[in-house]
Amino acid sequence: MKVIKLMSILSALMMAFTANAVVSATILQQFKLDKNSGVVTWKGRKFTGEHQGTLKIKSGNLVFDKQTLVQGKIVIDMASLNCTDIKDPEYNTKLIRHLKSEDFFSTQKHPYATIDIKSVLPAKGGGHEVHGNLTIKGITHPVIFKADIKNEKKYIKVASNLTFDRTKWDIRYKSKKFFNSLGDKFIYDEVNLNINFKIKK
Repeated sequence: MKVIKLMSILSALMMAFTANAVVSATILQQFKLDKNSGVVTWKGRKFTGEHQGTLKIKSGNLVFDKQTLVQGKIVIDMASLNCTDIKDPEYNTKLIRHLKSEDFFSTQKHPYATIDIKSVLPAKGGGHEVHGNLTIKGITHPVIFKADIKNEKKYIKVASNLTFDRTKWDIRYKSKKFFNSLGDKFIYDEVNLNINFKIKK
């Protein structure tokens, strides 16, 4: 009798677990990104000024539980890097060539950077706090950044701001951490990325 009762309890638990799994599976939605989904805007500063430009999103996917982002991956095309603030074509080309070189992002060897989203939490003051990993030049480090996610009628819009210390990804060119005699010729270590895109439902 006890054996039959125990089997009944185990059976009920299994049915409940299966039912919950089915409900969870129906709630989760995966959206694919492509190069037309949005754009990444970058900004770097030096003592005498700053430069900025854009990068293209190559691909990616985001997983939502109802209206909440839970995980995902974004692939950034580093070869698409450009500069939008330098109007002189020769100077612009020179800067981009340098940024793509071994001194900075080494785009020939490492054509893509990735952001792997591991979890998303409510942020103080509104919005969301995204926890994940940033991979540049084959080097991966954890990052935490803010994101605003708007669920509209036809689209889900995501606007996020990520700032990282380039030296952790072996980008040391003119960093005061590694070169003491730069004077005012140094480049700040922080690089800012604004990642904006929208997903059609």
